[in-house]
Amino acid sequence: MVRVFCKLYEVLLKINTRLRRGLESDPTVILIDHLTPEQVKAQVAIDVGLTRPFTDAGELLVLIPFRDRWDLTQTCLCTLASQKFSDGVKVRVVLIDNGSVNLETRAGLGEVTKNHPTLNIQTLQANYEFNYSRLNNDGYRQFKTPETKWALFLNNDVELLDQAILQRMVSALATIQDVGAVGCTLLYPNRQIQHLFAAPGVKIIAAHPTKGEAFRPSMAWFAKSVRPVAAVTGAVMMVRAKDFEAVGLMDEGLPTMGQDIDLCLKLFYDLGKYSAAVTYCNVIHCESKTKNHDFSHTEIQRMTGKWGPRLLAHPFYSKAFSRFSESPLLVIGAEPKYPVQWIL
Repeated sequence: MVRVFCKLYEVLLKINTRLRRGLESDPTVILIDHLTPEQVKAQVAIDVGLTRPFTDAGELLVLIPFRDRWDLTQTCLCTLASQKFSDGVKVRVVLIDNGSVNLETRAGLGEVTKNHPTLNIQTLQANYEFNYSRLNNDGYRQFKTPETKWALFLNNDVELLDQAILQRMVSALATIQDVGAVGCTLLYPNRQIQHLFAAPGVKIIAAHPTKGEAFRPSMAWFAKSVRPVAAVTGAVMMVRAKDFEAVGLMDEGLPTMGQDIDLCLKLFYDLGKYSAAVTYCNVIHCESKTKNHDFSHTEIQRMTGKWGPRLLAHPFYSKAFSRFSESPLLVIGAEPKYPVQWIL
């Protein structure tokens, strides 16, 4: 009965939103119309910060966990090698091999440093049960140096077709001190939107507003090059090394889901640093090829118990939006709490 209620309620939300907004064809306009006061203030700071010259130098440590599917990792590395950086930014890549067994992978690893000499690639063998948080933490702990200024968490099924995207992410962290985590727009291979940002507390742990909508550069969301948001996905997420250490790295009690949202929340609530999303870009995330869509009940309970009301009421996602819908739909009156218990 709970599932039926959720479905019917979401239908009512869609009708309510359509009646109140008319025939607006740009699904991102509703996000702009309902920016919170905190987001508006942060947007001003971002716009000012981005006018400052980029003078920072330092090392960007790129962490890429994978298990076989060397074809995906190879494509990811090729697009990573094509990135354009300002003088002084050095890139070092850690490939975190989580128990690969295929001969193709072994052969690829044997040739990888020769094929991508500019990436300064090192490899970590992590032959234990999959734990995304631990994989990234181990890679960071073992390969960070005093010169490591930023850390980039990068899924191996990502294609960085925009050659300037990482430089723009570095610039956001270097020039806007109140930003803690930076992500970017991610598209599916068919050019539908996969990720503008993450909205904590929507449905289960977080949702991706406008997910599945056709990407158009003219959308209102892309009028700003960087947007302040509640959270960003760990598929492409960059943080300062010192901030990452200050919040205790990723939560290894969240091995398969939610660790990216948890990290953004720690940066916000512990350090007072909000997340930001670089908007118009060409980055492909082949999520369906690698992602396990099963939910971990234990990890959902950990997140909801750890953050409680702060998960549901992040000040960078408007309370005008329903927590029952991944799409940004307007609430009807006093909304009940989303019944997470129905999947536990």
